[in-house]
Amino acid sequence: MPRTISMTSDKINPVVFLDRDGTIIEEVGYIGIPDKIRIMPKAVDAIKTLR
Repeated sequence: MPRTISMTSDKINPVVFLDRDGTIIEEVGYIGIPDKIRIMPKAVDAIKTLR
Protein backbone atom coordinates (compact mmCIF):
# COMPACT_ATOMS: atom_id res chain seq x y z
CA MET A 1 0.00 0.00 0.00
CA PRO A 2 1.44 3.43 -0.89
CA ARG A 3 2.51 5.67 1.96
CA THR A 4 1.66 8.85 0.05
CA ILE A 5 -1.28 9.96 -2.04
CA SER A 6 -0.68 11.51 -5.43
CA MET A 7 -2.92 14.45 -6.28
CA THR A 8 -3.40 14.27 -10.03
CA SER A 9 -6.34 16.67 -10.23
CA ASP A 10 -6.69 20.35 -9.40
CA LYS A 11 -10.34 19.77 -8.45
CA ILE A 12 -11.02 19.37 -4.74
CA ASN A 13 -14.45 18.13 -3.71
CA PRO A 14 -15.83 19.43 -0.43
CA VAL A 15 -16.70 16.87 2.21
CA VAL A 16 -18.79 16.86 5.39
CA PHE A 17 -18.46 14.27 8.16
CA LEU A 18 -21.45 13.77 10.45
CA ASP A 19 -21.69 11.85 13.69
CA ARG A 20 -24.64 9.50 13.51
CA ASP A 21 -25.80 9.21 17.14
CA GLY A 22 -27.59 12.33 18.33
CA THR A 23 -27.01 14.12 15.03
CA ILE A 24 -28.82 12.11 12.37
CA ILE A 25 -30.57 9.52 14.52
CA GLU A 26 -31.72 9.59 18.12
CA GLU A 27 -29.06 8.32 20.52
CA VAL A 28 -30.47 5.19 22.14
CA GLY A 29 -27.32 3.18 22.76
CA TYR A 30 -26.60 -0.01 20.86
CA ILE A 31 -29.07 -0.60 18.04
CA GLY A 32 -29.39 -4.34 17.50
CA ILE A 33 -32.69 -4.06 15.66
CA PRO A 34 -33.08 -1.62 12.73
CA ASP A 35 -36.69 -0.98 13.80
CA LYS A 36 -35.30 0.95 16.80
CA ILE A 37 -33.73 3.62 14.57
CA ARG A 38 -35.45 6.99 14.89
CA ILE A 39 -34.31 9.77 12.56
CA MET A 40 -33.88 13.18 14.18
CA PRO A 41 -36.38 15.85 13.15
CA LYS A 42 -35.11 17.84 10.15
CA ALA A 43 -32.08 15.54 9.65
CA VAL A 44 -33.20 14.47 6.18
CA ASP A 45 -33.79 18.08 5.10
CA ALA A 46 -30.40 19.13 6.48
CA ILE A 47 -28.60 16.35 4.59
CA LYS A 48 -30.46 17.26 1.39
CA THR A 49 -29.29 20.85 1.86
CA LEU A 50 -25.67 19.67 2.12
CA ARG A 51 -25.97 17.75 -1.12
